[in-house]
Amino acid sequence: MLDDHARRVYDLVGSPEIEQNPDGIDLGGPFMEGLRAFGQLSREQMLDQQSMSFVKATEMLKEKMNSAMGFVWMITDSNRREDQIAAGRGWVRMNLKASALGVDMNPHSQALQEFAEMRELFVDLDQLLQVKSPQRLQMFGRIGYGPAVDASPRWPIERKIIS
Repeated sequence: MLDDHARRVYDLVGSPEIEQNPDGIDLGGPFMEGLRAFGQLSREQMLDQQSMSFVKATEMLKEKMNSAMGFVWMITDSNRREDQIAAGRGWVRMNLKASALGVDMNPHSQALQEFAEMRELFVDLDQLLQVKSPQRLQMFGRIGYGPAVDASPRWPIERKIIS
């Protein structure tokens, strides 16, 4: 069973939920809305590893990962808050430079999440990239050329600024 953080990632199915919580992996658009309307896509189905929804989503994600022309990552010497912020700034600078050069970057941060269901992937990725404690893999993504995609839903800036 997924914990609250993991479950939140799957909470964004359909336009009303995406608009209400624009900060997760969104499953919107006419195709997804149609699947949901006809009972072919639900949170429960996405969590059931035997369901067609889970199997198809996994196939789709694997296809995207296997299409990568390359991968990029950022490792810090430790996992202090300062390291995390510096890595985020560095990632944004790298993404902006890649965009200026006509190259796409797509973060794959799921394996960096710190909940029990991701632990095995988290450890595997650290081993693959030879991350040694107290180092920390902060960012991971694919890089290459891809189709144009819409921006992910985001909160209005006014909802995030504390005055």
